[in-house]
Amino acid sequence: MHFRCLLLLALSLISAGAQVPEEQTAIRLLQKFVETADPALLDQVQSTLESAPAAAQKTNRLKYLRARLEFARGNFEKSLSMAKALNRDVPDELDPYGLIVDSARALGKSGEAEKAAQWMLNLRPEDFRGLQKAAALREDLEDYQGAEEFLMDAYKRVPRSEPGQRASILAQLARVYIKNKRPADARRLIDESLKLIPGYHPSIILTAN
Repeated sequence: MHFRCLLLLALSLISAGAQVPEEQTAIRLLQKFVETADPALLDQVQSTLESAPAAAQKTNRLKYLRARLEFARGNFEKSLSMAKALNRDVPDELDPYGLIVDSARALGKSGEAEKAAQWMLNLRPEDFRGLQKAAALREDLEDYQGAEEFLMDAYKRVPRSEPGQRASILAQLARVYIKNKRPADARRLIDESLKLIPGYHPSIILTAN
């Protein structure tokens, strides 16, 4: 999977609030996929989600994870459609908006992505998820200073108990620095991310730049 899509997948994998063991397991497997880019893990995610109790299958959390799985497999139109359906059901939740941002960006639908990201910021301006999405859109526009500011703010808001999220922000900021001709700063952040998650695939990819 492309570096950008791996990072996008990482942005919304938060285990807090998981209601059933299958949900927690699926999140861990998706995070492991981000870290390693091993496609075999995606089949395990699907099997895990299918094994959840019938009542859990109808929950918005499992619907969201199934949509994330489609995104991980590169089925961006499908993940966008699923995210929009979830957004209609739970319009005050950030994660469906986030998946709309990711899927729309992957499809080149920048206007749709920007609208969803703005909703995230409007709903919870202090939440790192919206800040990180906004940073990605700033990067798309080559506004590297704006992207850096959003990412620095986002990083401060991620708890230390979420090393995967912290590593994803560091890798994203390192990529911004590479594009902005700041290789030394990028190398420092890559090293920091690899201390958090040894062998972190998005960071390993960046070392080739």
